[in-house]
Amino acid sequence: MKDGAKDGLLAAGLRTVMRDMPAEVAGVLDALPLWFWETDADHRFRYFSDSWKRLVNAHPEAYLGMCRKEYFMGLSHHSASARQHLNDLEHKRPFRDFVYRHEFNPGRMDWVSTSGDPLFSPDGEFLGYRGAAMILSGAVKGSSQAMQAEKDLLRRAEDLEHVIIKRQKQMEQTNQLLQEVVEAMGEGLMVTSGTDTDDPENRILMVNKACRNLFNLSETDIKPDMPLRDFLKMLAKRGGGARVLQKARDFNQMLAAGETVVMEVPSTNKFFHTTAASRPSGGYVMVHTDVTDIQQKNNALAKAKEAAEVANQTKSSFLATMSHEIRTPMNGIVGMADLLADTHLSEEQTEFVDTIRGSAVALTALISDILDFSKIEAGRLEVVNEAFDLRKLTQEIIDLLTPLAVGKQLKLFAHVRDDVPQIVVGDALRLRQVLLNLMGNAVKFTETGQVSLTVSRDRRLRFRVSDTGIGIPFDRVQRIFDPFEQVDSSLSRQHQGTGLGLAITKRLVSLMKGEIEVSSHLDDGTDVDVFIPLRYGVVQAKPERRKAASTLNLKGICILVVEDNKTNQLVARRILERCGATTVIVNNGREALELYDANRFDVVLMDISMPVMTGLEACREIRARELNMGWPHRPILALTGNAFGKDKADALAAGMDGFLTKPVRRDDLLYGLSAQLVDKQRWAHPVLAALQSQ
Repeated sequence: MKDGAKDGLLAAGLRTVMRDMPAEVAGVLDALPLWFWETDADHRFRYFSDSWKRLVNAHPEAYLGMCRKEYFMGLSHHSASARQHLNDLEHKRPFRDFVYRHEFNPGRMDWVSTSGDPLFSPDGEFLGYRGAAMILSGAVKGSSQAMQAEKDLLRRAEDLEHVIIKRQKQMEQTNQLLQEVVEAMGEGLMVTSGTDTDDPENRILMVNKACRNLFNLSETDIKPDMPLRDFLKMLAKRGGGARVLQKARDFNQMLAAGETVVMEVPSTNKFFHTTAASRPSGGYVMVHTDVTDIQQKNNALAKAKEAAEVANQTKSSFLATMSHEIRTPMNGIVGMADLLADTHLSEEQTEFVDTIRGSAVALTALISDILDFSKIEAGRLEVVNEAFDLRKLTQEIIDLLTPLAVGKQLKLFAHVRDDVPQIVVGDALRLRQVLLNLMGNAVKFTETGQVSLTVSRDRRLRFRVSDTGIGIPFDRVQRIFDPFEQVDSSLSRQHQGTGLGLAITKRLVSLMKGEIEVSSHLDDGTDVDVFIPLRYGVVQAKPERRKAASTLNLKGICILVVEDNKTNQLVARRILERCGATTVIVNNGREALELYDANRFDVVLMDISMPVMTGLEACREIRARELNMGWPHRPILALTGNAFGKDKADALAAGMDGFLTKPVRRDDLLYGLSAQLVDKQRWAHPVLAALQSQ
C-alpha cells in the first residue's frame, strides 16, 4: 500500500469515526479534558481532534507533520520514562501514561500525559499510532484526581479504538458491497476527476466490467488513475485516428450542455448511449449503455425507408410514364371519333362511331381506375378543398347515368334535402368519382326497380345510394372493397367490371376523412352510406360557357399547337379549324420558341412530355421573353397525358394558365380554350369581344 494511501486511510478513518459517532457520545468526549491524535508510519503527526485547540490554546498546524521522535528529542529532560517511551516507539509497542513537559505557549510549561497504540493493516504492515493526551497541572500531578483522569482517559481511548475498528469494518463491508454492485451493473460506469478531455490531470477514478466490455478492453488496458486523454488515444490507435479525438471533444461539449450522446466504439461496430452527471468535487459520473441492437435496427430501418422511397419514386415515375403513353394514343381515338361523329354518316356508320366512342369512354374509365388505384397505393393522390355546388354535382351524376338507366328501364333519381347547403367546400372531383362509382355499380347490378341518391345533413353530410338490385351476401359485404374482388366472378364478365371501382371508392373516402358503410341482403337490394365532413361555403356563380363552347367561333384566332404525336396534331388541327381558328403545328418546345413572337399567336396549346425540349421548359422561356421584351401575356394551355396532381402544379408553376388531361373530348377542349380566351382580357381582339357575349 502506498504511503499516501495509508495516511489517507488513517486520517479518514479517525475523522469518519469522530464525525459519525452518536451525538451523546461526542458530547461526552468533547467534555473530557483530552484530545485525540494520530501519526503515520514515520511517527509524524497527521491528526489532532478539535479539542486540541481548546485545551492547548494553540493552532495544530505547527505540529502537523512533525516527527514524534524529533518532538521528544527536543525535550530538556532525558528521564528513564522518556527513554522507555522512545524505545516503545522504536519497537512499535503500546505505551501508557507517559508524562512529559512541553512549552505549547511561550513562557508557559505544561505537563502532558499521553497513551497510544500502534496500528497495523490486516497483512501486518505498520500504519502508525493512534492515542489520546491531556494536560496535567503541576498541583494535581500524582494526585488521585490525576490518576483517575488517566484511568478515564485509557478507558475512553480503548472504547474509541473499538468504535474505530467497528467503523472501519463497516466501511470495508460497504465499499465491498458498492464494488460488487458496480461490477454487476449491465451499464458501463466511468467516473472522471475532470471534464476536459485534453487535460492530462483529468483521470479515470472508477471503471466497471461492463464499461471495459463495451470498449473491448481488459483490466490492464483501462484502470483507475489512468488519464482520460491516454484512454482516448488508445481508442484512436485501435481505429478512427484523429476522428476519435475530435468526436471526444464534441462528446465533451454535448455532455457539458446536458445532452444525451450516442457514439460508435471504434473498430468494434458497437454503439453506446451516454448520460452524465456532474460530480460536486468536479468531473463526471458517466453511464454508458450498449445500444448496438437498437442502432443497427434504426440503420436498417433508415435503409429500408430510403429503398422504399426510391422504389416509390420509381413507381411514381413509371405511373407518370404509363399515364402519358396510354392517354396519348387514347386522345387520338377519342378525338377522331368525335370528329367523325360530326361528319355526314349513315345510320349504320353512326352506330359504329357511337360504339367506338362508347368503347373509348369505357377504356378511358378503366385506365383511370388502374392509374388512380396505383396513385393511391403509391400515396400520390392528392385531395383539394374548393367550393362547389352540391346540387349541381348530384344532377350531373344523374345526367351521366340516365342513358344507362333508361336502357334498362330503371327509375333513377337524386334527392338533396332542404337543410343541405347548396355550396360546400371539399374535393368535388373525388366526391364525384365516389358517387359515380357507387351509382354506376348500382345501375349495373340492378335489373328492375330503381336506383336513388339521397343527400342528408347530420354532423357530416350523408350520401346514401340505394338500389333494388341483386344484393350482397352477408359474408361478402366487407370483401367488395378489396381490390379485384367481385361478389360473383361471372359478373365481371357480364358487366365488364375490373373490381377496382369500389376499392378506389373506399380509399378516396378515407382520403377525404370520411367513412363508408354497406347494408345489404341477397336478392333484396343494397344501401351504401358515405359520410364526408364537407364544410359549408359561399361562392359567386360563374356564367355557364360549356354550351357556348360547342358552337364556338374562333375565326381570326391563331393558335400554336405544340405536340409531338402526329395523330394528336391532326386531331387538334381538325377540331380547331372547324371552329374557324388558324393553327400552326410544331413538334417540340424548341420549335415553338423559334416561331413564337409577340403578335403572331393568340393562344398556345402545349404538350408537356416532348423530345428536344419539354413543354415546361418552353413555357418558362416564353414567360421570360415576355418579361424581358415587354410582350403581352399570352395564354398557354397544357394538353398532356400526365395525370398526377403534381404535374398540374408543375405546369402552373412554370407559367401555364390551364391544364387538360388526355384523352380530351372536343367539348372539353373548346370549353377550356374559350375560358382562357375570355378570362385573359389583357389585349383587344374583335373575336374575344364576341366570345364574351356568348
